[in-house]
Amino acid sequence: MLNRTFFCLLMFSGLLGLYSCAGAPDKSSDFILMETPAGDVSGQPMLFADPDGKLWMSWVEPIGDSAHRLLYSSFDGENWADVQEAARGENWFVNWADLPGVIPLPDGSLFAWYLVRNSGNTYGYDIHMRSSTDWINWSGAFSPHHDGTPTQHGFVGAHPHGDGIMAAWLDGRETGSGGHAHGQSEGAMTLRAAQIRKDGSLSKEIAVDEFVCSCCPTDMVRTSEGLLLAYRDRTPDEIRDISVSLYTESSGWSSPATVHHDGWEIRACPVNGPSVAAMDETVVISWYTGADENHTVKAAFSKDGGRTFESPVVLDVNRPIGRAGAILTDSNTALVTWQGYGETGQQIKYAQLTPEGKLVHEGIAAVIPAGTPPMTPKLAHNYENAWLAWVTRTDEGTNKVQLALKQLH
Repeated sequence: MLNRTFFCLLMFSGLLGLYSCAGAPDKSSDFILMETPAGDVSGQPMLFADPDGKLWMSWVEPIGDSAHRLLYSSFDGENWADVQEAARGENWFVNWADLPGVIPLPDGSLFAWYLVRNSGNTYGYDIHMRSSTDWINWSGAFSPHHDGTPTQHGFVGAHPHGDGIMAAWLDGRETGSGGHAHGQSEGAMTLRAAQIRKDGSLSKEIAVDEFVCSCCPTDMVRTSEGLLLAYRDRTPDEIRDISVSLYTESSGWSSPATVHHDGWEIRACPVNGPSVAAMDETVVISWYTGADENHTVKAAFSKDGGRTFESPVVLDVNRPIGRAGAILTDSNTALVTWQGYGETGQQIKYAQLTPEGKLVHEGIAAVIPAGTPPMTPKLAHNYENAWLAWVTRTDEGTNKVQLALKQLH
């Protein structure tokens, strides 16, 4: 692991150069816009930080009219590494909400996932995965599911585990169609998980929850107690609140537990999942709800590794869009982002708060230009910086990945 003092000095010196390249920050924002290696036409950003403090960003770019490629790079505090390609192909399912990713593992290897159509069904697609030990050469593709149904498989939540990753995903094998299972006449969307090794072999395959919301992103984090999986649940009465399940080696996945009983009754998927972060015993989870027509963004803390959660803090009641992100900057402070509205229109907002619910600071992370299509911002943290990635509409009418940082101390 990099020496922390050295890394911070390296980060500071490198960021000075990137600030000048990216131009002066927007005065309405507390985040500083950064230069990235993403192309002028790009989307679907994903962020991770590795144990050495490097920031890893992946994104998707089109190839002609019918193909796409999954690209990635890492930032060491001074420079971006050469852009590499994890996968490319035709017939991909490329969507603003169901994102591919490249995740670094503690041993220096990488895991990637992306989505490939499996039928003519609008939402019929499979998860494809690959691994790399040298950041350049990649294995052949493999999949965490083998049901062979022409249905939805996606919304991956993953975390390093063993010789690979633990991954969870929404699995439509029981829906009987390629749709999102909005109606009771269709079968249930399930939440499944498996440990996936770098050679593609699977173990610990299980259905974590047999009936969940059909198209809301999932998230996974390691806490002091195990791996915590967060997702939007669903009841037969169409209540779609946020639940968690905790994985331990001794007990496997726990029975789903509701984080807070919002009681949001909605007949269709809101495409608005939770975000979860942890540091030792402290866990924070953020989410959006439209319960009782009171559209809000909330955050709740756990002080026991995700086994129980305190009452939530309401962060925005001005009919926000949601799509929240969450990180812990230390065990006493969380930073939460979400899409909302301000005087200039759509914005990505943020708040810093303590486990006791005290609001430390709030501000604007980015102003979103009119005409920007739906997107899912991503948030990550390494040492003294919070990193936010999103998609914006350019003056040329294309979509482009953006990246900004906030220095935390």
